[in-house]
Amino acid sequence: MADPNDKSLSTVPSNDDDSMKIAVLGHLLKLEREQTASTVEAMATLLEAAVPDRVEVTRGGWPWSKVKPVERLTIALDDINYEVTKSKHGAPAVTQRKVVGGIVIKTAKVTMVACITDIVERLTALEKDSAATRIALKNFATGR
Repeated sequence: MADPNDKSLSTVPSNDDDSMKIAVLGHLLKLEREQTASTVEAMATLLEAAVPDRVEVTRGGWPWSKVKPVERLTIALDDINYEVTKSKHGAPAVTQRKVVGGIVIKTAKVTMVACITDIVERLTALEKDSAATRIALKNFATGR
């Protein structure tokens, strides 16, 4: 008969199970970080091509390196400015600034999703007013 105090057959997770969960979690966090970085890179590339007069991209990296990752992305859309700043760990910091007459009157932290959604809405509104912006938005949508 089996010993009731023997925990080898119980459902209590072992140290191996815990270390496996930690390894999987670490891998998922790494993938999320890489995916976020590629999102910022793609966003910078598309906005530079679509509306270069409204975007400023600051790139980092070594002076002679081929790879120059985006450190900061600034988008100026009329009365709202966005600044996407790369962080060493986790998601980038996104700051929204309301500007009136060249003076910042309100600053707020927003999510990347809210930032992208608002940029698309504002570019769509600008498209209706200007033929040049319409072409820029078409370039942004097609990735040119």
